[in-house]
Amino acid sequence: SERGFAVGAVHGDLGQGAREQSLRAFRNGKVDVLVATDVAARGIDVDGVTHVINYACPEDEKTYLHRIGRTGRAGASGVAITLVDWDDVPRWLLINKALGLPFVDPPETYSSSPHVYTGLGIPPGTKGRLPSASRTREGLSAEKMEDLGETGKSAGARGRSNDSRDGKTRGGRNDKPRNDKPRNDKGRSGNSGNRNRSKSGDAADKSGGSTSSRSSSPKKRQRTRGGKPATPPAASS
Repeated sequence: SERGFAVGAVHGDLGQGAREQSLRAFRNGKVDVLVATDVAARGIDVDGVTHVINYACPEDEKTYLHRIGRTGRAGASGVAITLVDWDDVPRWLLINKALGLPFVDPPETYSSSPHVYTGLGIPPGTKGRLPSASRTREGLSAEKMEDLGETGKSAGARGRSNDSRDGKTRGGRNDKPRNDKPRNDKGRSGNSGNRNRSKSGDAADKSGGSTSSRSSSPKKRQRTRGGKPATPPAASS
């Protein structure tokens, strides 16, 4: 994408709607390149695929055939390129032998190797970026992504805010603001004193008493040691 190509992606971490969007954009010619895992190796009916590039060596000959089978279909011709790392040469030799291919000794290749240009018909001097005049594809955003229901949200929930701080819904649920949640404010200052006085007043009203009879003087605290008074009480006469 940074090099100027219109690109789509297909892999297992995408939702079904996003995968369908990329495939439709690729099928309709809105993207140049489709970067995909083995999810797209089978059952993809797209005509006119000119090149398949295996960025990593396939696991076996069956996977290799499914991958390169995306090009050169129905009598058409295509190009399949497989990049084989040094550690993957033994695996590639097994694939090559199983399919009877003539690539026993893959040539050592770099981006500046002459056989890359001659073998793929690339004009000499071609750079790695697509010229601005050739960037004519509409791109992935031109293909609308459909909601196939994999998100599990209803139509009403999708249009609502996900921020619970303003008292709105979150994820389709009715979540009240945090200030409305009951809290245990026993022993705290501020509003807790009002609630305690209200409760004591209700109890006094039921018993016929008055809340004004309560002593406002603080209770004297007695120091203890090991659960017993620190100083023994004075003996009564």
